Amino acid sequence: MEAKMTPQEFENGLKQIGWRQIDFARAMGTTPVTVNHWVKSVTPLPQWAIAHLELLMAMHKHIAPPTRAARAARRLQDEGT
Repeated sequence: MEAKMTPQEFENGLKQIGWRQIDFARAMGTTPVTVNHWVKSVTPLPQWAIAHLELLMAMHKHIAPPTRAARAARRLQDEGT
């Protein structure tokens, strides 16, 4: 049985782990606009995104949310490629 998650639950899950939409987009290799469209119900929330967020939520106790420094380092890395 597939897990279901509403766009609001998805957005709340991101907040729970301390991630922004842009953090999830970068980690998953998609665009912030795409993630925003899921949250705003413009496009359907894909099952793979739900599965990844559920995994991140389960692991949250053991990992730290991305810090500003980590996001800045990631941006520099992305710009360098």
